[in-house]
Amino acid sequence: MKHRQFAALGGVAAAVILTSAVPALGAGAPVTVRVEGAKRTLLPATAAHAESGSVTRAGATPGACPGKDAIGYFDSATHHRWSGSFSSSFGVAVTKVLGENHPFSSKGFFWGLWVNDKFAPAGLCSLKLKPGDELLVAPAPEKGSVFPIVLKAPARAKVGRPFIVKASYFKTTKGPAKALAGVKVTDGVKATDSHGTTTVTASKPGKLTIVATAKGFIRNEATVTVSK
Repeated sequence: MKHRQFAALGGVAAAVILTSAVPALGAGAPVTVRVEGAKRTLLPATAAHAESGSVTRAGATPGACPGKDAIGYFDSATHHRWSGSFSSSFGVAVTKVLGENHPFSSKGFFWGLWVNDKFAPAGLCSLKLKPGDELLVAPAPEKGSVFPIVLKAPARAKVGRPFIVKASYFKTTKGPAKALAGVKVTDGVKATDSHGTTTVTASKPGKLTIVATAKGFIRNEATVTVSK
């Protein structure tokens, strides 16, 4: 398998989405797919299914990109709304997703790939996913580093009662997540502290979507059900 990488701080890299021409075994497991754009969420975490046969978009040859691997989940979740180019050396390179374009260049961004908020070790066509995995597709800089924000919040809360949310990130693919300070959280009293925490107070019942953002990190969100 061949896929392009870029060097990141601390030796971390983010795989550019290059679908390998090497098939891999994998199960049609239920996973979620999320696509973040440069300025907004293009696809919130969405349950996706694998596809039968192989994915042949962007000129991929039949059998090169098995639908049972990550490429199948990505293709079904986006309803085939992506494009790219194919080469015998690198397979399929994804350049446009859900209307947002990030072609390869010496400057700017390309589409990066993470699984469970960690750098993906392979391209879409050779990446195997397990039940409960989240596949994240988001712009990554050609130079420098970017990491997904891991956001934790309670599933339920009550109006007027503060609750804690926590932000963290994985600097490497091994080891636990590290607390992330300075994250802005919608409805948060202030940015997260050195422990990665801040408090949020809901003002009305219903579904509260909390969005976490920070420079150099990929946004994330969590939904809390608020009752009276």
